[in-house]
Amino acid sequence: MGSSVILPAPGQPKTGADPTFKTAAIPNLVSFAFQKVPPPSPIYVQRDDILVAQLQTVLPSVTVSITGRLLQVPFPQAGQPDQPGISEDDALASLPGYIVPFRSDTPLTSAITKGVTLPLSEGYLLSVQANDISGNTLTRGQTYVRIYLVRGGGNVTVTPPYQVLVEDYITTLGSAGWPGGLLRGPTESTGNLVEALPANPAAGADFVFSFNSSTVFRLSSVTATLSTSATVATRVPRLRILDGLGKTVYQAGPTATVPASIVAVCSGTPDNMAVTADTTTIAWSIPPGQTGNGGVFWQLASSTLNLQAADQWSAIAVVYEQWLVG
Repeated sequence: MGSSVILPAPGQPKTGADPTFKTAAIPNLVSFAFQKVPPPSPIYVQRDDILVAQLQTVLPSVTVSITGRLLQVPFPQAGQPDQPGISEDDALASLPGYIVPFRSDTPLTSAITKGVTLPLSEGYLLSVQANDISGNTLTRGQTYVRIYLVRGGGNVTVTPPYQVLVEDYITTLGSAGWPGGLLRGPTESTGNLVEALPANPAAGADFVFSFNSSTVFRLSSVTATLSTSATVATRVPRLRILDGLGKTVYQAGPTATVPASIVAVCSGTPDNMAVTADTTTIAWSIPPGQTGNGGVFWQLASSTLNLQAADQWSAIAVVYEQWLVG
């Protein structure tokens, strides 16, 4: 019985997949365009537009860095007679735009508002960011940033903005920027919790503490120690809040009087205080939510009836929440 062997056809093997093979994979249904894509920014600026940043801090020294990116449009290019340049229409149609970063670092000092201007070129504004690069702003309520666009010409620091991009506090670990930033006034949200330790007054004098005139504050507590001399007299330590004109807007009486030769700790909070006969622990009541308007020096002061020449106020501590003036 004979046998036969099936030999492959002579020649080179065929390339590509076997036409009889069928895959079980599902092809992609989504594709992406890489040409003639709308720019990723809704803000188109021109050459006479100016970016303005208003910066303010209560700290002795801070450096704020304003950074950003601008997608510039292509510009026409000049040429030679034998090599013509590229017209504006051809540039817009054929040349790609390019991203230009910009940066401005500004040192700040307390109670001074600085305005920083950054000229722009024609194109799409992609991002703007404000950062504290000094590392001194540790909490909210200390350094405030407001960034906006104005049209060129005139004094930009007084020209009304035609678009505000971001306004908020920044910290060492928290920046403010656009897009995605917030529009919050200086007194919105939480402020900076401050513990002030005023110097002791002279013997026989009441203490006086002045709040920062460039801030708005909300009083949390005050504590001070009154050491009375051996001179026989009944001291009545009162607490006063005075406005920027020296007018008393609130006065609190003590829960007990202080006799001679006593060291009395006097404390005030917005909570209701129980009356006590302890002459070494004096309580003051402060109005809940007591605030002071910025722009003037508000003061917190003791007003002690029958204060003697050798009596001494000491260990003064004032705790309050603070915001910059808007």
